[in-house]
Amino acid sequence: MNEKNIQLAVFSVGKAKLAMDIMKIREILKFQDVTELPGTPEFVEGVIDLRGLIIPIIDLRKRLGISDKEYDKKTRILVAIISGQIVGLIVDEVHEVIRLTEDEIKPPPKISGSFSATYIAGICDKDKEIIIILNYDKLMSTSEIVEFEKINKSLISGFGKDISKSKKEKKKTKKKKEVKKTKKKSIEDENEQD
Repeated sequence: MNEKNIQLAVFSVGKAKLAMDIMKIREILKFQDVTELPGTPEFVEGVIDLRGLIIPIIDLRKRLGISDKEYDKKTRILVAIISGQIVGLIVDEVHEVIRLTEDEIKPPPKISGSFSATYIAGICDKDKEIIIILNYDKLMSTSEIVEFEKINKSLISGFGKDISKSKKEKKKTKKKKEVKKTKKKSIEDENEQD
């Protein structure tokens, strides 16, 4: 029988070990300063500029109702695709990538109206440790996705362009200064020779 293998990135949020399909994760970043955005849900920490791309950052502790903790040197941002949006997910620590077969993943317990019914896609027992597999497309509701799209559009049309424009302008200014310095030096060298 040909069983399908699934690769999952395993990370911690609070005392829980969670996992997410590695194919949904674009990259893993060390924690960096996040620019706060007013008027966003509490679990949205703000945005970061990732090589010219402005992405919203979600604190998974807040999203999953786990008590706050200070960010430290183990804190990471998983840049992932959630419901078609590129977002950053703040996690306490990233551990490893595991490979499972579909048979090793059990359905979540049926607890009506609980967080598990919404956010958990499955559970597995790997090396005598329970790992909760996130239903990443349920991390944001439809209305939140629409709100994120609006935020992204406004950032791209306004703030995002200003950031990239100012970086280009800084590079041009720096080049102009270097050219002026080089010209000045060559003029000084010519004067010394005379």
